[in-house]
Amino acid sequence: MQDRKYKVLLVNPTDNFSKLHFYKEKCQISTTLSIRSIFAVTPEDFEVTLVNECFEKMDFDVDVDIVGITGLTHNVKIAYKMAQEFKKRSKTVVMGGYHVSALPHEAKKYADSVVVGEGDIVWPKLLQDFKQNKLKPFYYSKTPVDLINLPFPVTDSFKFEKLGNLHTSFPIQASRGCPNKCSFCAITYFHKHQVRYRPIEKIVEEIKLKKPKYIFFIDDNLTINYNFAKELFVALKPLNIKWSAQCSITIAQHPELLQLAKQSGCFCLYIGLESINQESLNSVKKGFNKVEEYKKAIAKINQCNIGIVSLLMFGFDNDTKKIFKDTLKFLDEVKILHAEFSMVIPFPSTPLFEQLKKGSRIIDYDWNHYHPGNHCVFKPKNMTPNELEKGQKWLLIKHCLPHRVLQRIWKHRKNNFLINTYLIFVDIPYVNFFVVPFFVKLISIKDWFERSVAIDNKSGLP
Repeated sequence: MQDRKYKVLLVNPTDNFSKLHFYKEKCQISTTLSIRSIFAVTPEDFEVTLVNECFEKMDFDVDVDIVGITGLTHNVKIAYKMAQEFKKRSKTVVMGGYHVSALPHEAKKYADSVVVGEGDIVWPKLLQDFKQNKLKPFYYSKTPVDLINLPFPVTDSFKFEKLGNLHTSFPIQASRGCPNKCSFCAITYFHKHQVRYRPIEKIVEEIKLKKPKYIFFIDDNLTINYNFAKELFVALKPLNIKWSAQCSITIAQHPELLQLAKQSGCFCLYIGLESINQESLNSVKKGFNKVEEYKKAIAKINQCNIGIVSLLMFGFDNDTKKIFKDTLKFLDEVKILHAEFSMVIPFPSTPLFEQLKKGSRIIDYDWNHYHPGNHCVFKPKNMTPNELEKGQKWLLIKHCLPHRVLQRIWKHRKNNFLINTYLIFVDIPYVNFFVVPFFVKLISIKDWFERSVAIDNKSGLP
């Protein structure tokens, strides 16, 4: 008699931001990669269902034997509540992910078993132990996962029919990890500063199989290895795709790589400038970013007709209230599509977390507040938490005022105009949120622009 198939449910929990319409589909890109990758390595004698709570309501009475739940710091409390609901119904619950790996004993209060580190290798062993009623409380991934023979993340039986267009680019992973030691970054410490690469022929094979028009490489830093990136871009050229990715500003030091990126279909790069204060960068071990070279580097990237979304943080120990006005001035002077802002967040397991905790400077351990841009959870050195929150909000509103949006569109009129206009005006949540009301209330572009400038002139830094 053949053994029955055990039923597995893999869940990605929602968060408050995913309730916003413009953010909802974006959650599909990166937040589900972990559960899709785990699905791919699940033994065939298990029947798997995926649920992304950003899109569908969780049915806690679903007929399953074991539930796997992932989550990030800002939505881990939602994940814990989900675990409690399943345990009330006598389901076996396993938890994993960045936050859980940083605080496994916290997670164990809510789960039967906790996976610490990457789950690709330990997951099949965990399921076999479950079948034999020998489930362990903790499973540790002691060595970095070799990406060479990993199967493609599953997309079948999931809501991926919309992926591959400009609004929801298809997610592809070419590498995992980052060798840098930025003290605020949870990812690099999760991967122990090691980088692993997928075989380029496998990346090409996945793209050919899925046939997306637009791709987002979700790597932590796609260009950290010049030779790998160069070989990858050459292999992408015949595929006739458009792609975007995260990378370092140091890509500007390699003109040949920039040209290959453009020729292979790159239309936008998300670049972690982090700060325009060099002392702040030095203090968090990201001194390889040179503020004095930012403008020249941005110009070089723009010369290749590649758009830039800059990622910036506030609240470093060398930041004063002046940082907000200085940053706005800098952003007005350079040619970028958009900037995304975050207050410094001391994620558990990072050196920054330990530093602030040792100094009794963490004032909020409510993980719901550890989402970029919402709350200040520590005591800044040169301003109050309230001043940091208000300063960032001021900068966000200023940067997204309609006249600045139009100016950025105008600056990009000669390269990828339709794509860049879409990215600036429609696809970036904060721009969408602040700009659309102006169109509802105002009639002419001229009126719209003039009123926006008037608001800008009246609103001083709080």
